[in-house]
Amino acid sequence: PNLTLKKEFWPRLGEAQFTSYITGIMAMKPDFVFGSLASNDNVAWMEQAKTYGFFDKIPYPGSLVTVTELQLQAKTLPRNIIALTRGPFFAHMDIPMMADFVKNYRAKYNKYPSDWAVLSYDAVYALKQGVEKAKSIDTEKVKDAMKGMTVNLTRGKLTFRIIDNQLACSSYLGTIADDPNYPFPIYKEIVEVKGSESERPESEILAARKAAK
Repeated sequence: PNLTLKKEFWPRLGEAQFTSYITGIMAMKPDFVFGSLASNDNVAWMEQAKTYGFFDKIPYPGSLVTVTELQLQAKTLPRNIIALTRGPFFAHMDIPMMADFVKNYRAKYNKYPSDWAVLSYDAVYALKQGVEKAKSIDTEKVKDAMKGMTVNLTRGKLTFRIIDNQLACSSYLGTIADDPNYPFPIYKEIVEVKGSESERPESEILAARKAAK
């Protein structure tokens, strides 16, 4: 697309006061702002920007808004913004393993699982399948068995890339909106970006390794 970058803003890690950034950005009247804040910084940014009507006036895609934020900020989180997350349970309730996990998690903790709960659960079950394939708990044998392995997880069948042993996990983008089935907003119009579509090309990895020698 024919885009012109007007300006970049780099708040320091742990920034608590975003007023100058908010007013500075709004004064520029951009067509949209791409954000890449996360965690507590993102919470502070969104709460302050919302008071200025930022999200009503400027399209804002990009921030990492996980299920944790969706639940904790259910009443204050801006609706209709486009955001990104890594393991939203509601994107894969059609997969029996995910449906069972959510059911069991809710029964034990009386809440829905966060992205991090989903990722941790998948990590344990990926390792379980590696141990079963290796028929051993020896670290080297399990590592060798899992190289290039495809594992069945709550997010579907995912494969470890041979060149760097990275699991090709998806990222999820969508519009934050209310849903009558949940006591907090979720993502609607979800776009699942597969790991193979966003991971670093093998040629770059090989070049970086060569340069590091």
